[in-house]
Amino acid sequence: MQRKNFNLSLFMFAALTLLPVAMLAAESETIIIKAPHTMEELNTKWDALKPVHTSGSPYITVPEMSRFDTMQTLGQVKGQVLLDGLNTLNFARYMAGMAGDVSMIADFIISAQFASALLAFRDRGLDHRPEKPYGISDEFYKYGYEGTSNSSLGFISTKLYESTGISTAVKGYLSDLGENNRNEAGHRCSALDPEMTGTGFGLATSRNGNIYSAMWTGYGVGLNGTGTKTTDYEAITWPAAGYHATDFYDNGMQWSVRLNRKRYDADKLGNIKVTVTTPNGTSVIPHKIGPYERMIIFTPTNNVKAGQKYTVEISGLYRKDKPVTLKYIVKFFDLSKPSSSDADLLAVDKLAIEHAIKEFSYVSNNYTRSKDLLNYIWAGTKYIDALQWASAPTLTKATSYDEGLLKGTLSYTYNGKSYTHNVNMSIPKLVTSDSAYKALSAAMSMTASPSTTKADVEKFINARVQNECTISISNFSVKAPTATETGNVSYNLTVKTNDGENLGTAGIVRVLPILGRKNSAER
Repeated sequence: MQRKNFNLSLFMFAALTLLPVAMLAAESETIIIKAPHTMEELNTKWDALKPVHTSGSPYITVPEMSRFDTMQTLGQVKGQVLLDGLNTLNFARYMAGMAGDVSMIADFIISAQFASALLAFRDRGLDHRPEKPYGISDEFYKYGYEGTSNSSLGFISTKLYESTGISTAVKGYLSDLGENNRNEAGHRCSALDPEMTGTGFGLATSRNGNIYSAMWTGYGVGLNGTGTKTTDYEAITWPAAGYHATDFYDNGMQWSVRLNRKRYDADKLGNIKVTVTTPNGTSVIPHKIGPYERMIIFTPTNNVKAGQKYTVEISGLYRKDKPVTLKYIVKFFDLSKPSSSDADLLAVDKLAIEHAIKEFSYVSNNYTRSKDLLNYIWAGTKYIDALQWASAPTLTKATSYDEGLLKGTLSYTYNGKSYTHNVNMSIPKLVTSDSAYKALSAAMSMTASPSTTKADVEKFINARVQNECTISISNFSVKAPTATETGNVSYNLTVKTNDGENLGTAGIVRVLPILGRKNSAER
């Protein structure tokens, strides 16, 4: 057999949706951050986490403002008020794509309460390193100073918000509107720190009715709590990529993007460009690089409304020394109001159509069928109700010199709404042997079930290659479908010439339909 260059494409279905786009292409690519949750999921989460203590005193014991000579004058905040603050923080982290399960730690609660009481006693505004005021013990000042220097601090000048003071303060940390914070967003950086697993809160009201609060963000936050660290992310954006509640947005708020340093070179931000498409058009937005985690900070608008959609593109980024563009969409909505999500924003197991087509193009080949693309999209989302080609698509095969092309219009429904999407998908140039593609084609065309065995696959492929090459199957496994999850048959297919020359290895994942799910006409 004549030797030919060979690069057997990986034909992946459900497993491929977990890979970032940049891993699939050698050239510069646009990396898309998709919505981690639907509006419906966010509304449900907020119903469970929204503040419960909305009126009355927030204190079990009111902090004593006349003297601070003993621990008994520190004051004690009601457990529900502390929990409301934690729940507000966890909802924001959940909306931003993190686990949202940060816990409270007793030592951090005490330290944050010392900080709040010290500031309330001084009543001269916020200060992370306050001087020792007259009339306070050295011991109290020591603990209070430790709290103020290791916490985010909040100030509210009216007792109207006293009952929800900690929850209100958490929203303030996220907005970070103070003039000295606009170019840094340090409080937001701490509140949305992917390493945070535990924290503590404090609250104290001064003689003049000013409310001081603290949220511990210092040492030990990522070590002592029971929350889940977030490691698998492209960037943490605020407003959150996907759906962002207007309840967590203050007019004039700066936007920010915190890159995952394990994926991006955060020291190569000198030539980036931030482009935002707003309801009023597309424009390049001035940006600054904040000192905390070198966050990208910009302000594309002074106010937003529910239903508005913004597209953010940041070009000039580097990922493993390769230039990339980061893209995401923010759609604003009102919490607890009936609404349905747009299919074009859904992600992860709720795969977006546009993103699915782009990913599928990397693993397509001359044996790609229009039906394969439908199955790929269908396997990646639980939310599309119907999916089909609006008319018969055209399929041009690839050659050794030219890419192939799959072209047509998809029509689908989601949540009772109809959508269309134009497909103009390239198919990689043919760079392999006919016998290897014959083996891959057989693997792709085989109908799999939970009872499929390794021997079944080998027999099926060998019957079609008819001794033109030698195939072997390794890492064979079967995951049966459930009532809510797609199953699969996965294995590595290795193809060799009859003389032992290696032609390539492909990872094959055959999708098994979700049990009990209605079938589409095309499936």
